[in-house]
Amino acid sequence: PQAIVALQAALRGAPNDVHTWIKLGVAYRSSGKYIAALKVFDKALTIDPASWYAKFSIGDVQREIGLLEPALKAFRGIIDEQPTELGVRVVLAETALALGLDELKGGFLARAEESFIEALKETATIIDAGSATRIAWKVAGDTLTGLGKLPEPTLLDVSRPLAVRILAAAETHDVDAK
Repeated sequence: PQAIVALQAALRGAPNDVHTWIKLGVAYRSSGKYIAALKVFDKALTIDPASWYAKFSIGDVQREIGLLEPALKAFRGIIDEQPTELGVRVVLAETALALGLDELKGGFLARAEESFIEALKETATIIDAGSATRIAWKVAGDTLTGLGKLPEPTLLDVSRPLAVRILAAAETHDVDAK
């Protein structure tokens, strides 16, 4: 709360300072005021439409409050603009996995399969780039587990090669050292 008050005071003196708007959004988010955080990050985007961090922050708050589809859209947009941004790609994969698990739980099997495949594609890209972190391997494993729970997968022609690629990479990488 003190940070929020201080940042609001700073914005009265410099209302177009994108960095201060973003810091205020982070402060709101940290204090559990998610709607206020979204509004503030959106304000930062109106000042600087190219701010990928403001876009990421919007997606991250959406993800945190369970708005997984809008969060995925935000993360995909960032990846389109910043394809080498590893952290965003990992969060995109995590979010696709979370959506797939939610869809699986709700009985939306075709949607779940598509979400799992998106998570696999993203983790395969991370792994192929040689920059896989422990979390990327975990997302890959959890996604493969989710796919295994589907009673009758219909997109095996897409998921099987991705799974084989990830498993082959696991054999050649020291996964436990990541």
